[in-house]
Amino acid sequence: MTIKEFISIMANELGVAPPKFWIPIRCAYPIVTTFEFLSKMINFKPPVHIQKIILFTKNRIFTTRKAETELGYIPKTSVKEGLHKTIGWYLENSA
Repeated sequence: MTIKEFISIMANELGVAPPKFWIPIRCAYPIVTTFEFLSKMINFKPPVHIQKIILFTKNRIFTTRKAETELGYIPKTSVKEGLHKTIGWYLENSA
């Protein structure tokens, strides 16, 4: 599942529109760095931090294939269902 697919599922679960456009990563770094620099100078909270850019752009591929083949593991919850449950729990428990 790509990050774009993941975000689309999350947006759907939250009842909001997914992002309408994506900023190329080579453009995002200088923009976010500038926002962070300016935020320190004039004391405002930037809309996004460099750590968020890093979080969503690093390749994080996880698979259960080895557990399935070697241990007979069978996932009980799909990614979509897991997100639905997680988002539901978070919305009920955050205040």
